[in-house]
Amino acid sequence: MKLAQLAAIMRRLDTSHIDYQYCSEQHKMTVAGIAGENSVHYYLQELTVPHLLIRNLCLNGPSNHKYEIDFLLIFPSFLICLEVKNITGILDFDDEASQLLRTRADGSVDRFQNPIEQITRHVRLLSTMLPNVPIESAVVIANRNAIINKKSPRIPIFHADYVTSFIEHNFEKYNQNTIDMHEIYHTFTRNHILNSINIKFKLQQLKIGVFCPKCDFNQEMIFRSGTFICPRCRIKDKYAHFYALEDYRLLVDNKISNEQFRKLCNIPSRDAAKRLLSKLAIFKHARYTYYEIPAQILTMYHNKSNDSPMGG
Repeated sequence: MKLAQLAAIMRRLDTSHIDYQYCSEQHKMTVAGIAGENSVHYYLQELTVPHLLIRNLCLNGPSNHKYEIDFLLIFPSFLICLEVKNITGILDFDDEASQLLRTRADGSVDRFQNPIEQITRHVRLLSTMLPNVPIESAVVIANRNAIINKKSPRIPIFHADYVTSFIEHNFEKYNQNTIDMHEIYHTFTRNHILNSINIKFKLQQLKIGVFCPKCDFNQEMIFRSGTFICPRCRIKDKYAHFYALEDYRLLVDNKISNEQFRKLCNIPSRDAAKRLLSKLAIFKHARYTYYEIPAQILTMYHNKSNDSPMGG
């Protein structure tokens, strides 16, 4: 959900907004993080031993603190917690200062949050939930161009292509099958929470219009005779407003009025807006009528979309 929210912000927030630059950096980091996790997952697919995998597990800890775990692997005799970093350059893990330093090719140095402390906190939380289960951990560097210079003696740090070998070495250490993998899996998935950013906007802060999905949402579509038409790629689509509704759900609220919808999608007619919203559930609050935007709104879009190219 976090990536979807950030992508919606990139589409809907004006570049002059005070939060735009921060959200843009967060979006880039999240996209890079997912790319790094995908490269690690590629190697994890080579595993032939029985296991269960939970990716992007998000748990509430003490004081309602959120813990985001990239990979949790459950084996019959132990668990492995992996923290993935997708950064390049020369990497120095400094335990004393609790920091990760990255030296770029031009000699400049960047400081990052210490992934050693990060994964240590993760393991500490998991251990409180499963006090008698062995838990191993590691930091995995997904970018193959990174050079791991200074390591920490506390936690293994290695490139993604070593991850299966690391797991196999742990099987030599833990060879008693005492874990009910499915029970542990369900314990964590029951406690999983949505990983979202705690930020909300008002409708008047957002760019209005229905943007063309075929043009990477960079072109506003024209509404004509019940259909949205892109003046750039000439696609017409009856359900393109579902993307705008999804942006509204992620950034403002999961309910919307006819008036708010008309402002969001630049629809002048109340009756036309009512027809476009007819697929959504209606509920009333006091004397106001609202439409509920479901979490699966884009699935509804893909099932019902009727894209077709227009003739010149």
